[in-house]
Amino acid sequence: MVDFAFPNADYTGPNNKLTFIGTCVLETAAIVEKEPGTEFRPNTINMQAINNAVSSLIFNNQIDHHTGRGIYVRKKLPDAYRGESMDLAYFLAKFMTKKNLGSHLSGHRDIWATGELKEIRDTTGQAVWYISAVHADGLKAKIKGFLQEMGDEKTGRKPANLFILPLESYNAINSSLEEVVDSISEITGKTICMKAFTMDTCPPDLETNDHGSDPETISKNILAINSRPQDLKALINYLFPAQAIETIETDPSTGDTEGPGIFKAADIPETPPLSEVDGDNTGFTGKSFFSIQRCFHMLVWAGLFFSSVFILWQGIHPIGWVSPASIGNLSATLNHGASLEGLADGYWKKDVFFPGKSTVLEEDGMKEGRPGDFYFGVVLHGENQRKISRIRFLSDKQMDMVNHIKSFDIQIQQYPGSKWLIVGDSLKGYPEHWNEAEVFYQKAIHGIRIIYTKISYGAPTVLDFQVFIDETPAWPILLKLAAIVMIAVALLKIKK
Repeated sequence: MVDFAFPNADYTGPNNKLTFIGTCVLETAAIVEKEPGTEFRPNTINMQAINNAVSSLIFNNQIDHHTGRGIYVRKKLPDAYRGESMDLAYFLAKFMTKKNLGSHLSGHRDIWATGELKEIRDTTGQAVWYISAVHADGLKAKIKGFLQEMGDEKTGRKPANLFILPLESYNAINSSLEEVVDSISEITGKTICMKAFTMDTCPPDLETNDHGSDPETISKNILAINSRPQDLKALINYLFPAQAIETIETDPSTGDTEGPGIFKAADIPETPPLSEVDGDNTGFTGKSFFSIQRCFHMLVWAGLFFSSVFILWQGIHPIGWVSPASIGNLSATLNHGASLEGLADGYWKKDVFFPGKSTVLEEDGMKEGRPGDFYFGVVLHGENQRKISRIRFLSDKQMDMVNHIKSFDIQIQQYPGSKWLIVGDSLKGYPEHWNEAEVFYQKAIHGIRIIYTKISYGAPTVLDFQVFIDETPAWPILLKLAAIVMIAVALLKIKK
């Protein structure tokens, strides 16, 4: 079984130097086989970005996510294991709970990974993710640990021979790595063969290439990932090749970038040359260019054109934030007969939100628990389906107690009676202000709900709950256009 490992470095010794202190090995295992509450959660500020990235790559590529697997560590971690450089290892382990690694990575060894995962918006407004640099001296210490890692003879684990890391950080220390390799070779008494690759130069058998069977040679490989979103997608393609994921490629000869929402100049058809005009015929033959009738016609058609543009422009915008009570039936696990009204009765006035009543949610058995049977949400009327791209809710504490929603998952129901699917998990909740999250599902849905956990004592409350309808109201636009065309035709006929 291959597991992802996060190497860590900390300031130790009399000189307080950054030194390799060990690895945190992230195992993926069936949740039913583990004790409740033992699933690993990294100490990083980028948890939201990691969950968003996994959800987007899983659901946008139709990968089965009902695996029932979680992430666990082999041994208890000291407090030193913290920081954003663990993002990449946790992201890859989380992805592996949804999708198996490729057969070219089979074996009984660890794959090391370090790097911070960040989320940005591309030119089309879509969320994309990339691997950011880590501390250069810390990376150097981790590479020293990687070169000395010899596996575990007791458990039969082979030495780790693949280390995935940020290219920018690797380039910062590349000139000093030869000295590092020589020093480790002296310590181990063996020949160190370390090779570095990027996603452009990575061979298909990189991880399994053990430099032959020479016991006196230690084969180690570095896979350096550039800080571009397409490189992270390419890495997922390499590790999980059974499910191709769309990548953005760059033409090395021109430097042009190809991908969704980006066009090369060659893709734009040339405008055909204008036909030559004979004599003085400009298309208004037989009538004066400035006749009253012609001016009237021009004004009518100009009005029709600008009205159509205005209506279409208004129509391409989404409907926006709405109260779920206006589109379906609210439901929730309520606390001792509390009212559902708090989920739908807040309102805005001059950019200021005025909450109405509070909906007090159930609290029993939820201390530090995983999301489970406690929720609030909406199911649309009848068999209706709507495209919902975001949700938000206003969380608060119950009276003077310290309780609020600690974390939550987002679930959707595709159509009446279908299974609820998780499209966002382990999202962090905040008290006394809006909690907003993107819904990573591209199709219309029948229902959506928030599965929550709480903290401490008391019951969490919700002052308002809203969903963002992301679709164009087509019928009103068509009716308005039809009315404008009919009026224009009628006016033209009257003037004739």
